Amino acid sequence: MEPETETVAEKMRREWDARAEKDAKFYIATGYAGSDEEFRESGEADLDGAVLDGVVLSKEASALEIGCGVGRLLVPLASRVRKVHGVDISPSMIERSKAYTAKCANVSTRVTTGALDGVPDGSCDLVFSYIVFQHIPSVEPILAYAREAARVLSPGGVFRFQVDGRAWRWEGRAATTYDGVKFTPEAARRLLSTTGLEIVDEWGADTHYHWITARRPSETPSPKVTVVPRVFDEVVLLDLLGRCGVVDPSKTVSGVVSGAMSLRRALAPVEEVGAGLGDEAFVRAVASRVFERPRVETWVREQAAVLSKGLEERSDFLDILLLERELRDLVRPLAVPVPWWRVEGIRLAGSPVAERPTLLEAAAAAEKALETVSGDAAVVAAFEMILGERPSPDATAFHRRILDESSRGRRLLARHLLATPVKEESPAPLDEARVARALLSEGGDLGDLPFVRRAYEVILGRTADAGGESYYAAKLGARELSRPAFLRELLGSAELRAR
Repeated sequence: MEPETETVAEKMRREWDARAEKDAKFYIATGYAGSDEEFRESGEADLDGAVLDGVVLSKEASALEIGCGVGRLLVPLASRVRKVHGVDISPSMIERSKAYTAKCANVSTRVTTGALDGVPDGSCDLVFSYIVFQHIPSVEPILAYAREAARVLSPGGVFRFQVDGRAWRWEGRAATTYDGVKFTPEAARRLLSTTGLEIVDEWGADTHYHWITARRPSETPSPKVTVVPRVFDEVVLLDLLGRCGVVDPSKTVSGVVSGAMSLRRALAPVEEVGAGLGDEAFVRAVASRVFERPRVETWVREQAAVLSKGLEERSDFLDILLLERELRDLVRPLAVPVPWWRVEGIRLAGSPVAERPTLLEAAAAAEKALETVSGDAAVVAAFEMILGERPSPDATAFHRRILDESSRGRRLLARHLLATPVKEESPAPLDEARVARALLSEGGDLGDLPFVRRAYEVILGRTADAGGESYYAAKLGARELSRPAFLRELLGSAELRAR
């Protein structure tokens, strides 16, 4: 029987100890507890796809998880940072975490009473919590954790957490230690109002998985943790809302982008597509509208099983879709900087583009340059224009799917290539980009070999060696390298950096 004077923390500890004894993995990751391997893989997938989405940690960073359970997320995180801490309200969970994380020397876990006692002020670069606050039955303990997170964060440090944002769909239901307190978007933001932390990103408002990312203010960026911002692609978002049955998609786009309306509420009309259908047909119909193409049948069956077993309600299915990295990337890509040489490739293709465009500005210009080509030819043209090289057959086949699976395929293809990471890239100073632009302009009438010789003279200040000029001239002639990509190689060469 539940003690009459039991505190929230005591009740959480007692009931989560019981769940840990019954089936710890099931209650930590319900859909991924079928095997040890599936459970482990779910930790890696959730770490990359949700917890660290857009968060870049250095090897010297220190991280802390609130509600670590047995360490499902701590183990994959341990190989990426210097130190990982985990706290949990349940002694039974922490006991199991000692065994689960035993091979990770830089992981420590301990029982918490609702605070981060023993963690020094300013000692953590990242504090995070996932599928934990959704189990707490009242606001006060979550608020206390938010204040503690602010205390232990280093200047510029990041606090990323998830709450259950289904307040609008759960009126009248009592909170428990499993189905915890629900938040409106405004109430979720208020959790940080007295912490001194500033919100830098949100995703999933009004869903089961409302993520908030906040930062401890600092005059200088943290060298150990950065957050790459996301930005709505309004062109793609308009298409999404239109095919999901939104009556006035243009007006709704403005509301979603401004934050006046959540994307979850905006997409609500698509649920009617599957009304009256069986679970598999419902999943298939709704997902096909959202992603503009059929999903693989194994995924459809897995999601339908979640519904048929009563683990989620149909009204939660859109929440599941919004949790997926694929949908986030579709409508709100990471706003990574575009290297100057990719910009020059677009400009040489004949499409006007600003000197230092945003990702979406560059994508729009590239989409314009590709409007007259289709199929494999469009993929090859995009590679040559943006990456400065020809794609392999496998790369052509992969990117052809991006092109063909959406009415905005050219735009999505361009976005994908523009955001492709560059190995060992350091942003070129603006004057170097201008040097490259001048060379491309004045060398437009030169053949490949004279162009290579001229570039050596201007950038390296010397005559091209025979091996270098023949190598690059051959690459340019075979279209294995574009002129902007060639200039990028010279500007980033060890010879130039050594000066």
